[in-house]
Amino acid sequence: MIEGEKLFHKAIELDPHMARAYVGLALVYSYMYGYGFADAPQQALSKQLEAARKAVELDPNNNKAHGVLGQALAWNGEWAQALVEFDKAEALAPNDADTLAVIAMNINAAGEEENARAVRLIERAVLLNPHYPNWYNIGLYWST
Repeated sequence: MIEGEKLFHKAIELDPHMARAYVGLALVYSYMYGYGFADAPQQALSKQLEAARKAVELDPNNNKAHGVLGQALAWNGEWAQALVEFDKAEALAPNDADTLAVIAMNINAAGEEENARAVRLIERAVLLNPHYPNWYNIGLYWST
């Protein structure tokens, strides 16, 4: 994670307008927080949110940017805005299985209606990508 963080910062240094580098950086901070690698968990959440917001600012049509922003907002307890970002991510790429799986993994804690949506999304992701990565199973587990 530390090396990934360094490399994404280097990519941003080389091209400060590359939204994908900010998406990657936000993911690094989400992994650091989510897997317990962060020395300062609240700081990792703050950095995740900052990087995700910058990604959307740079490329408002990037589904992955909206997905990581939705995740960052959800993890910071801002559910209403998180759901808006997840809706944007899905609308921008309704057939991107990874985006659907990320949304499913993050909306199940938003209530009964969103839990049902999470099941539909993860099932659709599996249909779109029948050779899906193992982490989809986490989304399926959390959604049922």
